Amino acid sequence: MSFLPLVRQHLVTSGQMGRTGEVHSDRTGDVTTDERHTTMSEQNTTGFSYSVSREIAAPVARVWQAYTNAAEWPAWFGAVEGTVEIDVRAGGPWKATLGLPDGGQFPLSGEFREVVEGERIVLTMDVPGAEAEVMAVHFAANGAGSKVTLSQTCATQEAHDQAREGSEMILAGLAAHCEA
Repeated sequence: MSFLPLVRQHLVTSGQMGRTGEVHSDRTGDVTTDERHTTMSEQNTTGFSYSVSREIAAPVARVWQAYTNAAEWPAWFGAVEGTVEIDVRAGGPWKATLGLPDGGQFPLSGEFREVVEGERIVLTMDVPGAEAEVMAVHFAANGAGSKVTLSQTCATQEAHDQAREGSEMILAGLAAHCEA
């Protein structure tokens, strides 16, 4: 079961995303994606890859703080207050419970595989009944602001499309929070 439709509904309900998928924000940064759709002949041996980037009008130190501080996750990730536990170091676990618009909750968990402070995080997300998904998050200075890039390789085109959409939502929430 993918949690992305639930995240989309949360963002629509909270006003951060329109019903057709456009992101609402007063920020100056835009999401860019690899709009290329991978065909079977282009598929590499590890799956379907994507990267999405967003310019955020906040310094890298601020964006890094928001991403690595459990107390800030509810504001940008949609996590339920008091459910976020993160140990931001290689091998450290993370878990959060996503609050759903209908009052339900969806638990998420994973592990930090690589952490280079202020530059890069590689983490997993546990997926029931499947191998853990791995995502890389890169933080870079961009003028007075930041550029954050999320990258992932998925086993199927459907998983690729859902993960890319989820990454765009994560970046939209992070930008809105850091630019507030």
